[in-house]
Amino acid sequence: MRMRGARLLLLGFGLASASVDATSSSETFVDASREVEGLIVEMRYFGSDNFTGRPVAGYEAPVCLLTR
Repeated sequence: MRMRGARLLLLGFGLASASVDATSSSETFVDASREVEGLIVEMRYFGSDNFTGRPVAGYEAPVCLLTR
């Protein structure tokens, strides 16, 4: 049981550090529709047509941001 707790703790630290790195350099994020001419973006989390049945909190616009 102790090993399981230690593994979960290490996994949590790993996930936390990965999310910090991903959000620390906002200059690397680009709007996909500005990079690809004629791209049609359908962001399901913005509307209610997704697995939750309602818009997901945090999605303020139907924009697809990608990293460079």
